[in-house]
Amino acid sequence: MIANIAQDLKTHTSNISIKAKTAEHLGAIGRKEGVVAEVVCLINRTKNEID
Repeated sequence: MIANIAQDLKTHTSNISIKAKTAEHLGAIGRKEGVVAEVVCLINRTKNEID
C-alpha cells in the first residue's frame, strides 16, 4: 500500500506513513455494530520534488 501511494504521489516511501488503531469496546464500532474509516492527508510540495 505504501509503495503504491508513494508511486502515485511521485515521492519516496519514507515520506508515507500509515497508522491504524482499533476502537475496542468504544460505542457501536467497538461492539462491531458499525464500520468507520478516517483519513488525514498532508501534502507539501518542495523544490526537490517538482518535475
